Amino acid sequence: MNRLLIVLLVIILLPFHTFAQESEVEKKNIQLGLALSTMGGSGIYYLAKPTLHDHFKFTGIFIYDTENENKDSYFSLGAEYQRNLFVNPVNRSYSIVGFSFDNSISGETFFDESNSDRIFNVGVGMGIDFGNPDKGIIFNLHITYQYTSEFGENEFNRLGLGGGFGIGLNF
Repeated sequence: MNRLLIVLLVIILLPFHTFAQESEVEKKNIQLGLALSTMGGSGIYYLAKPTLHDHFKFTGIFIYDTENENKDSYFSLGAEYQRNLFVNPVNRSYSIVGFSFDNSISGETFFDESNSDRIFNVGVGMGIDFGNPDKGIIFNLHITYQYTSEFGENEFNRLGLGGGFGIGLNF
């Protein structure tokens, strides 16, 4: 009878133990935060870590403006692939390849006119995260070399330096 109780107890508790281990692994695999980047986009970001060295960052925001007579919406969507170059317990450096697309959010950042229609960015760069890469709060900075194109009413192209920063939380 005691053996049967022990076996039943193990069978009942094993899924809870397995779930707890999977939850710990998942906590190390994602990061959420806020970013402002000339290459990867602006807004809320989600960073997925499928492997130890490869990271994918997706950024986006949607704003609906009701204060003007002409109600309008603005958005920014971007993605980055990050490859670790150096990792230690307090920071991480990485190379970046990324792009973003937005309408009017970064018009004043890149161009003198605020009536920019659509802006597309693509580029490469280097970044660094300050904080534990697996838990807690992360601050990140990066510098990029990118191609920026405005299309719509005013067509304009630019090749040059850009950058960004953000703050995130590991889960």
